[in-house]
Amino acid sequence: PRWLPSFSYYHGEEALPPQVRADFRRLGAGVTWVTTREWHLRVDYAYEDREDAYIGQSVALGIGVNF
Repeated sequence: PRWLPSFSYYHGEEALPPQVRADFRRLGAGVTWVTTREWHLRVDYAYEDREDAYIGQSVALGIGVNF
């Protein structure tokens, strides 16, 4: 088995109606655990800050198969 980390960072401006124009930032991190050649498990975390609108957090779990 092996572990594969991942990291992400986004920063930009968003202007999709009906929301007002705003800057946003999103940070993400995750890890994939490769259990066998066919199977892997994954967990991801994301933090999003849309100025003057909201701050959101999310966690995602996944199971993958290679074929």
